[in-house]
Amino acid sequence: MKVHHYLALIIRFFAIGILVYLVGQFAIYYEAFVYGTVNGYEITKLVFAIPWTLLIIVALVFWLFPNKMARTILRTEMDQTPEPVNAHALLTILILALGFYFSYFAISDSVYWLMVVNMSKNAAFDGGMFLDDQGRASIVATVFEVATCLILILGAKSLAKLAMKISR
Repeated sequence: MKVHHYLALIIRFFAIGILVYLVGQFAIYYEAFVYGTVNGYEITKLVFAIPWTLLIIVALVFWLFPNKMARTILRTEMDQTPEPVNAHALLTILILALGFYFSYFAISDSVYWLMVVNMSKNAAFDGGMFLDDQGRASIVATVFEVATCLILILGAKSLAKLAMKISR
């Protein structure tokens, strides 16, 4: 397989991801289309119809034409037969993938807790309900989550080397 075949597979998986996202958001879209409200607030149906329709069109285009899209993204000189990867490099890539995957959750949790702490300083907002013992424990867990992601990303080669050494 050439590189554009692999890219075409990734494009197809991305199309599936878009459809899974749309299924997960179906209840909100259904409420907006049928009742014209979201969580009881009036909203224009067009506000939800345009993004929903665009995402479906993008997913269909990605699903139906992945090879054509992959060939337009890759230049001809880049479309070579890939060489096999050794075990150490593959393990490093997997550790990096895990680090980046979990960093998404770490970053979103960090933003959430930074906003809660910032709003709790405001007298009009009762931040005490969020900053109880469980909230403070969640903040500490988020700090450890960010630190773990940084270790995974910045130390991927060292961790792969250590794992290779332990497995022998």
